[in-house]
Amino acid sequence: MVQQNLVDYVKRLLSQGYTPAQIRTTLQNAGYSNYDTEEALSHAGASKHIVTPKFLVILFIIFFILIIGILIALKSTQSAPIELALSLSLFTQELSAGQELTLSADITSIGTKPVSANLQYIVRGPEGNIATKTQPFTITDQTSIPLRIAIPTNAVPGDYDARITVTYGAKIMTKSASFTVKEGIAPTTSTELLAPKQETQAQIAQQTCPHSCDDFNFCTQDSCVNGNCVSTPITPCCGNKQCENTETETSCPLDCAAQKPSPDAIRSQAQNLATSNMAEAINTCNSLGQQNYIDNCLSQAAQTATNKAACEAIVSDEQRDACYLSFSYKGDSSVCAKITSELYRNSCEQLVQVQQTQANVGQ
Repeated sequence: MVQQNLVDYVKRLLSQGYTPAQIRTTLQNAGYSNYDTEEALSHAGASKHIVTPKFLVILFIIFFILIIGILIALKSTQSAPIELALSLSLFTQELSAGQELTLSADITSIGTKPVSANLQYIVRGPEGNIATKTQPFTITDQTSIPLRIAIPTNAVPGDYDARITVTYGAKIMTKSASFTVKEGIAPTTSTELLAPKQETQAQIAQQTCPHSCDDFNFCTQDSCVNGNCVSTPITPCCGNKQCENTETETSCPLDCAAQKPSPDAIRSQAQNLATSNMAEAINTCNSLGQQNYIDNCLSQAAQTATNKAACEAIVSDEQRDACYLSFSYKGDSSVCAKITSELYRNSCEQLVQVQQTQANVGQ
């Protein structure tokens, strides 16, 4: 049974502002047992662990600081959202069957980091799709991808739709433009009339190939021969995960290096080299193996270093023209003569003229 005088003593100390912890220490130092001490505190109305207002304030401040720290850490780990802007330009609104449709996909990135994406185009007419293709590309700030699409000679006259789709991450952008196809009339010359019948049949057979014989295997050279798609193996083929006889760790690190780098790492290395050693940057791009990856890497290196030397190494006519065209945006008129597409060359020259006119007006 707890002593009443001990309980009264504890009550008096509590009224004077002493905490249960202080009272507990005092009683234990005076020789009271733990049992008597806790009983006295309990009968005096003090719990074993009283949460004081001061303690609550300290706890709230600690909790608030922790929340602020977590929010700052989350914000610092989040990368800036990637945003691309897409536009589509057609260079002609009307053409005949058998002619070539030329269009340009102009893409702008809002950000400073390179963005890898895929571009798909689909050309659809009255009888369905007549052309479709997908190609990857990389962009830092701005790029123009020219596309030339052959309209089949047997295309049905009517209204057609060219649609391009850019996919990056979980986002998709689509633009479309309409054009008209007229009935194509193939010119006939006296030479063609006198040509042997076999040659005429071969020419007809040649036209029966699909729009593209691309088998999507970068280790083959694809072509149309007498109406049939032929795929010829490319040996050696950098990027096929086999270190072949003539490949080395320098020429093809993707296949031969002990620590095989990723394609993204090679592209980053090429861009870092571009500003100081463009020749080495071009060699680094060439080690990617797959030609469309190489061309994209070269185009990116040219933009990073503002050096059109990398454009000259691009194999794809479309990619090379797009690489040169980007320099015309900066007022470099010398690139126009290097563009193989007549339509894009004219566009380049007109763009430079507009820039020069604006500059003269501003003076």
